[in-house]
Amino acid sequence: MHKDYYRTQSPESYLYTTLIRQVVGPVASDVLGLLMAKGRLTVGRLGTILGIPHRKVHAALVTLIQLGCVVYYTEKKPITHWNTNDVDNSKKKSTGQTWYYFHETGLLLLLYGGEMIAVVRREHGPDAATLLQAVITSGHVRLRDLERDDNGLEIHNAARHLIEDDWLIPTGSEGFQGVQDQWDDLYKITQASYHKEHLGQTISDVKRTAQVREETCIAFIKRITESLDHLKMGLVSSDVTSELLPSISKVKRNVALSANFDRFLKHKRTLQLTNMARHRLGAVAGQVYQAALSIVERHTRSPLNTHVTVLLRLVAGSGQSTTTGLSPATIRETLERQRDSDCSPVVTFRPSDVLSRLSHECRRALDSTIWSESFSAVKRPIDSSEPTTRSVHKKIKLEDNCSGSNLLSLVNAARYAEEDSDRMPKLQALLELLAKDSSVPFLAHGDHGTFFVPFTDLAPVIKLQTYKSCIRTVLGAPCLRILNCIIDHKLIDEKMLANKVLMKASEIRTKLAKLIEFQIIEIQEVPKTQDRNALRSVFAFRHRFDLGTNLMLKSLAFNAAQVLESLTALKIDNKILLDKVSRDDVQGKELEFLQPSELKQMELVYQHELRSYGQLSRILASLDALKFCN
Repeated sequence: MHKDYYRTQSPESYLYTTLIRQVVGPVASDVLGLLMAKGRLTVGRLGTILGIPHRKVHAALVTLIQLGCVVYYTEKKPITHWNTNDVDNSKKKSTGQTWYYFHETGLLLLLYGGEMIAVVRREHGPDAATLLQAVITSGHVRLRDLERDDNGLEIHNAARHLIEDDWLIPTGSEGFQGVQDQWDDLYKITQASYHKEHLGQTISDVKRTAQVREETCIAFIKRITESLDHLKMGLVSSDVTSELLPSISKVKRNVALSANFDRFLKHKRTLQLTNMARHRLGAVAGQVYQAALSIVERHTRSPLNTHVTVLLRLVAGSGQSTTTGLSPATIRETLERQRDSDCSPVVTFRPSDVLSRLSHECRRALDSTIWSESFSAVKRPIDSSEPTTRSVHKKIKLEDNCSGSNLLSLVNAARYAEEDSDRMPKLQALLELLAKDSSVPFLAHGDHGTFFVPFTDLAPVIKLQTYKSCIRTVLGAPCLRILNCIIDHKLIDEKMLANKVLMKASEIRTKLAKLIEFQIIEIQEVPKTQDRNALRSVFAFRHRFDLGTNLMLKSLAFNAAQVLESLTALKIDNKILLDKVSRDDVQGKELEFLQPSELKQMELVYQHELRSYGQLSRILASLDALKFCN
């Protein structure tokens, strides 16, 4: 199909098909776009609609499944008769049709892969970044496929660090199957077992459905947990040694590893909250808050909250229910459970834990945040020879086994310990300041002097701040001022709005038209008489956050796709020049082999790529804040 078909289908389809066209090719892009449009299809149906041979469709599906962009489900049909001379007579089922579904996680890994690799390179080194890049580009890999004689030690060491920090997770067969199909199969099994156990009992349909849903939910959670625990069991073993790896822990070579996108979202959430704290309370408070978040980052719940949201929607849509989706009561109960998980003991911390995570630069900056008498006097450096009245050192005789450097290190350690004890009240005051912010609850008090981060209450704040920032950038500050007034009053007419924001009526109408065009605000008719006469009605304005967010997400996805398409068009237009530059005999000798016009064109290409990647990075930063903060 033509690429304009996916461009008009939806912004997400336009973005993902453009990305797959760059990474894999046009056939895989057409297959993915059709799966996004139709929901689920078989190989035969895909080949018929696209007019592509089944062999090419199979090859594209294998690549997409490997990358995690497509999942599949194979139907099982009971055999009515079989040959008695068959060797495998115990097999009562045969496979039916195989259905293929669109899966977003693999595409998100490809889209944010560059940023993930940069984060891992900064935190774990180049070897870990190289390993993560191989995992993302391949979808999932086994260490035995990457090992060579000269890099076995580095590969295992990098894999161990990434597994311990949850950047890599093991993948089983369940990871390539659709969650909805797994739930449906388990629901049918539980329903049949329930009917068999309660045969002859009089139970209402509502109660029967509720009990089957509850039992299926428990079994589904148990299956997911046990499957992941089974894969992680013995993944990193310290007692396995070999001639190549004699002294470090070794990772199993035959276990498939894939990148963990949830771990990346936790890191992004830490950056978003740190930037917000730095903007509101200053640089030192931002560094202290970043240290506090780094303590609990790995153990917090995922921003996607997949296990809760997906499971609740599966429960709501299963059985013979007339309605699907989540009720407001279920949403409130879910939020309460999430708030309880935010303050669990594993994600609480003490001020001493935060102080141990602070760098020396931040500790020195902490001294100047809150004034004290001890900080006003200048301390004499250790290596200074001028005596002071405040610091008199006793001369001691050095023993033969005690060198001057060792004594100096002991003195420095004692001085740092004394300074840390002086900094503790200041750090406690900063943590209290973070906890007492009424509009943005950065921290909350726990039991016995501990603190925790209320992620459930902070997620809407991040989305709202990003939402307002995009409106200010695109529509201007006056539109944001009008929107803030509408949000504060919930429902307000034009006359009152003009008095509140202190703007001219003509300018207000222009800005309101822009906000209405982007579905950020809505018009509501407010009747003034009992008979609801339209001539005496007043038209007021209200804000719908969900509608505005959805349109903004679609706009950001469309803009990201346009940036990717412009990069593709740039490479196509300059293909001959780029092929010439990439030759081995030209690399490093561009000034000798390229003409002045070609050098100028290459500079323009590099500048365009740099601007495009910077623009794409800013778009994706807003996109993940609006889409994944839950």
